[in-house]
Amino acid sequence: MFAIGEGSRLVGVTSYCDYPPVVTNLPKVGGLSDFDMEKVVSLKPGLVLASWSGNPKDKVERLESLGIKVLVLKENTVADILTNLAVLAEVFGKNPAGILAPINGTLSSLPVFDKKPSAMIVISMKPVFSASTQSFIGDVLRIAGYSNTVQSAAAYPMLSEEMIAGMDPDYLFIADDFVKEKDYFDSLVKNFHLHAKIYFIDTDTLSRPGPRIADLIAGLAMLKDTQKGDE
Repeated sequence: MFAIGEGSRLVGVTSYCDYPPVVTNLPKVGGLSDFDMEKVVSLKPGLVLASWSGNPKDKVERLESLGIKVLVLKENTVADILTNLAVLAEVFGKNPAGILAPINGTLSSLPVFDKKPSAMIVISMKPVFSASTQSFIGDVLRIAGYSNTVQSAAAYPMLSEEMIAGMDPDYLFIADDFVKEKDYFDSLVKNFHLHAKIYFIDTDTLSRPGPRIADLIAGLAMLKDTQKGDE
């Protein structure tokens, strides 16, 4: 909503919403799967923005049965995220092309290489969970110019050390919530004689399927750009 210049219309957010910082002052309605129905109704929203993958279908339908208009947004791919922004722009009478121009500009300026180095993104620890090609995070990796080693049908599969070693990625990107686990990953690379260059990336940007994802993609692409042997 802030990306399309309509942040002032928000009357409530989830417990996870913290960007831009001003949203932390808004009423909280709970999480994605366990949002407080009564709280949502009490805020009298003219429109509720729902997540296709995060909000339970029955709860969304309940809101609709109460006469509340709901717009369900998908976020399976980066293209979905751009579509969501365009749809929201149209709903609120904005020019979609103008809203998307900075993002498209960032994505169109990404460096292009003939070779795509392999990579893996770790999103959670103990146990390790990664993002496969079936997730929007996996799509981020693809657009940034990497070949995702995690080909599971599950969007976010659990991986053992042996599975990681078998994939032997050129790059190992880890959500920076787990920066304290660096020694663990250094040992993993050493013990299994892996090639991986290890980088920690911003968890907040990585986990939010919104407009900031373009900057994350550009950042990942630049890491690849500055390393020898990727061209």
